[in-house]
Amino acid sequence: MQSSSLAFTSVIVVLIISCSNKHEFDIPIYEPGSMEYGWAVAKKNGKEFRASALARRFSDQPDSLYALYIGTESVEGFEREFISIGFMSFGIEEYVVSSVDYNQFYPNRLNVSYHTRQDDGDVSEDSYIIDDAYPGYLKVTSLDTASLDSTQWTVSGEFDLGFVISPFLEKVNPLNPDQVRLTHGQFEVRFLR
Repeated sequence: MQSSSLAFTSVIVVLIISCSNKHEFDIPIYEPGSMEYGWAVAKKNGKEFRASALARRFSDQPDSLYALYIGTESVEGFEREFISIGFMSFGIEEYVVSSVDYNQFYPNRLNVSYHTRQDDGDVSEDSYIIDDAYPGYLKVTSLDTASLDSTQWTVSGEFDLGFVISPFLEKVNPLNPDQVRLTHGQFEVRFLR
C-alpha cells in the first residue's frame, strides 16, 4: 500500500514539475507573405519566424540613408506584424539597437519599431518599443549597389532584437506577449523603388 502511494505521489510531483518548467507559451506566428523583394528569418520567442522583407531609400541623394521593412501576414493576406529598422547608411556596418528619440538621428544607432495589426491589416493593434535590457544589434554583412538600377541592389545581414510592449499605449491583444525576442535573425533583401 505504501509503495503504491509513493508511486502515485511521485507521478504527481513529476507532472507538477514538468508543467511548472514550461517557460514558453503560445504566441501568434503568422505567414511571411510575398517574398518578391526578400526575406527575414529568426526565432521569435523560441519559435520559427519567417517574414517578407524589403529595403527602401529615403531619397535619391548619393549620401541617402535607407530602412529595412519586415512583415508578416494572415492566411488571408492581411498585414499582421510590421518591423521598421531605419536610418541605415550604405556600408558594411554593425549597429547598436537601443531606444532613441525618434525625431533625432544618431550615427550607428537605428530607429526600430515593431507593431501588430488586426482586422484587414489597417487597424493598429499593439505597439512595442526596444527593450534596452536586451543587447540587440543589426549587422550588415553584404551590400551590392553596383547596378545602375537601384531595384537590383541587395543587402543582407543578421540581427538580434528585443522588444517590450509599449508602456504608453494600452495592450489590445492578450495573445501578444509582453516581450518579443527575435534571435538568430538573418535577412536578404532588394530595394523597392
